[in-house]
Amino acid sequence: MQEVLFIATGFGVVMGVLIALWGMCMLVGAMFRAVEAARARAETSPDAAAAIDPDQIPPAHLAAIAGAVAALSTPSRIVRIRMPPHSAPAWELQGRLKQQSKYSRVTWLAGGRGPVERPLHRDKEGHKS
Repeated sequence: MQEVLFIATGFGVVMGVLIALWGMCMLVGAMFRAVEAARARAETSPDAAAAIDPDQIPPAHLAAIAGAVAALSTPSRIVRIRMPPHSAPAWELQGRLKQQSKYSRVTWLAGGRGPVERPLHRDKEGHKS
């Protein structure tokens, strides 16, 4: 009888933890949905369109956009220009990532044969030092 009680207690604990994890996942999902809904409301509100002043877009960018639209083979017109929400830090991060990956001692071969260790220094004969 003790074995059955031990198994039932273990099963109950495992099920309780699984239910708690499921609840936390549902809570995180609800938070993400709430944030997305708030973003969608902010983008569709009339205040969002007024928040971006057309004078903030540099004239050189407007000229480049107008030139690209004029170069299209079909007649087109510009209805709205809006600035993207991202900024330069994403480019900086990508540049840092690329720069730091140059110093990695382990690289992957193009053929998918796995990692190959690169030596830090080679002498005149090509030996690692």
